[in-house]
Amino acid sequence: MRWFMIVAAGLLLPVPATVQGQVALTVTVGPSLVTLTDDETPWSLNGEAPWSLYGGAVGIFAGFPISDRWGIEVGGVLSIKGKYEEYDTEGCEYGCVVSSSRDIPFFESTILADRRVELGSHGLHLLAGAFLGYAHGGHPVIDMIERFDFGVAGGARFDVGLGGRLEPSLSMLYTHGLRNIGDDVGFGATRALNLSIGLSHSID
Repeated sequence: MRWFMIVAAGLLLPVPATVQGQVALTVTVGPSLVTLTDDETPWSLNGEAPWSLYGGAVGIFAGFPISDRWGIEVGGVLSIKGKYEEYDTEGCEYGCVVSSSRDIPFFESTILADRRVELGSHGLHLLAGAFLGYAHGGHPVIDMIERFDFGVAGGARFDVGLGGRLEPSLSMLYTHGLRNIGDDVGFGATRALNLSIGLSHSID
């Protein structure tokens, strides 16, 4: 959460006052579906891949318009993109018992091109760009994987447009990792789909 708060402040501090009047700040929260592609994952069903898990994500995004139809959106997301399970193998004749399970949290920063489409009083944002992720936490398995993840990202956000400065929104963001983050512990490349609800606020 400390990383999330640092990015939230950093998104606005470097922006000059003349530009801040055009910034749209969006906070989102929602579930995610993460797929890891390594077929050697020891806890995949019957040794088959890919395998998936459910997690969650919270994000903050700042949109900067560069024309009536185009803009740039930068953001930070704190999400669960992996899970490590430890097994009790003692006396394990027909199967092993999970003794503990730990989520692998990632902090991700995104930079996305924003194609804006007006739909009456509503707004649609078509987003595409790149992400850089960093696994953080104190669990030993994190030291066994590649902490940095990177890849491409794309999605859409729909602003409901109820009037006023504070607007509800619905969004979808898909990230496609381009590296295997930990073959030794059964982590392959990450594929994550975040579905979120949020609030957008226009800053004068």
